[in-house]
Amino acid sequence: MYNTFSISATSSFAILPAFAAAIASIRKSSIFRKAFVFVTHYKSEKRPFYAQDSKEDKSLTNSFDLLFRGMEVTTGGQRIHDYDEQIEKMISRGMNARVFESYLMAHKYGLPPHGGLGLGLERLTMMLLGFNNVRRTTLFPRDTNRLEP
Repeated sequence: MYNTFSISATSSFAILPAFAAAIASIRKSSIFRKAFVFVTHYKSEKRPFYAQDSKEDKSLTNSFDLLFRGMEVTTGGQRIHDYDEQIEKMISRGMNARVFESYLMAHKYGLPPHGGLGLGLERLTMMLLGFNNVRRTTLFPRDTNRLEP
């Protein structure tokens, strides 16, 4: 069973109060302490150049963050696989596509639809074990005072 919370915003700045209000309502619910919460359809301008835009609304991406007990543990989404679409997005962001020639070869010659994600394993472990600092779940933690094991 899952609950859906919807946020609509008209500008990149309007999402901040709306997002905060939605998270506050989730925090008040009984599901928060045990729930995984997906935050989806981020603004295109806030995501990497390879994130695929939504077909329904080109200002949003087919991307997500997964929160566990309020902590982001995963980020990911669908990636652009069409050569022309990728070039168009790079140009719209002021990027020089020639610099990415080797990256674009797969797009040019037939890249299948695909996605990707990054899992914060140490963050997830921290939340599962109830630790208050990610350094307790990292084999060789680094910070401003420690660069070597």
